[in-house]
Amino acid sequence: MLFLAYSIMCFIFGTVFLFTKVGLALGWTPFLFAGIRFTLAGLIVTFIVFIIKKENINSIATVKDQLRIVLIGVFMTGIPFAAVYWSLQYLDSGTVAVLVATGPFFIYIIETCRKKTRIRKYHFIGISLCSVGILFLSLPNMGIIHDKKGILAILFLLISEVFFAIGSLKTKDMLAEKNDSFSLNGFQMFYGGLFLLLMEFFHYQPTEIPTTIDSLLILIYFIFVASILSHSIYYWLIKKTNAFIPSTQSYVTPLLALAMGSIYLGESLSLLKIASSLLIIMGLLSFNYNNLKNHIKNINKG
Repeated sequence: MLFLAYSIMCFIFGTVFLFTKVGLALGWTPFLFAGIRFTLAGLIVTFIVFIIKKENINSIATVKDQLRIVLIGVFMTGIPFAAVYWSLQYLDSGTVAVLVATGPFFIYIIETCRKKTRIRKYHFIGISLCSVGILFLSLPNMGIIHDKKGILAILFLLISEVFFAIGSLKTKDMLAEKNDSFSLNGFQMFYGGLFLLLMEFFHYQPTEIPTTIDSLLILIYFIFVASILSHSIYYWLIKKTNAFIPSTQSYVTPLLALAMGSIYLGESLSLLKIASSLLIIMGLLSFNYNNLKNHIKNINKG
C-alpha cells in the first residue's frame, strides 16, 4: 500500500508540468490557470478540514496567524507557481521540472546562513553538483532558449525557488507551533491562488475563461488530483513513514517529467540535459546523505 501510494504521488507530480503545458495550449493564461486551481483547491481543503475538525481551523484563525499564512501562501504557492506557469510558455516541461527540483538546494543554503552552521563535506559536494547542473541546464546553446524571455524564465524560476525555500522554512516554524499541516496547506493554497489572480489582473488584458470540455477537464484534474489528492498522499506518507520518504519524490519527479515531455510533447532530450538533471539530483541526494544513511541502517536492522 505504501509503495502504491508513493508511486501514485510521484506519477501525479511528474504529470504536472506536461499537463500545465497542455492547459496553456488549450487557451488558459498562466496566472488565471494557476490562480483558479489553487484558490478553489484551497477552499475545498479548508472546507473539508472545517467539517471534520473545526478546532483545527480555529487554532489558526487569529489575525496574526492568518497574516503569517498569507506570507507563506505568496512565497510557497504564489510566486513559485507564477514562475512555473509563465516559464512553461518559453521552456520545455522537463527543463522547468528539473529547475523546480532545486528547491531543497536553496532551503539548505538559506537555513545554513540563518543558523550559521558549518558546511559539511558532502553538503559542499551537493552545492557544487547542483550549481554545475543548473549552469549546464541553463546554457542557451541547448536549443531550449529562443529569445530573451527564455533566459528570463530560467532566472524567474531560480529566484522563485528562493522564495519557496523561505516559505518552506516559515512553514516549518509555524508547524512546530500549530502542528496542523492540512489546515495550513488549505489556507496557504487559497492565499497563493488569490495572489496569482491578482497577477492575472495586472499582467494580462481581461480574458474569458476557456470553456471547452478539454480545458475544464484539465482544470478539474489540477484541482482535485494534482493539488488535493497528491498533497493528501504526501502528508499521509509522512504520517505512515517519516518526512524523508515522501520528500524523495523530488529525485523521481524531474526524471518522469523529462521522459513525459519527450514522449508526449516531442521535447528534445539531449545528453547535456540528461547529464545536467542527474548532476542536480545527485546534488540533492548529497544534502540528504545523513537521512539516506540512517534510513538504510533502519532497513538493514528491520
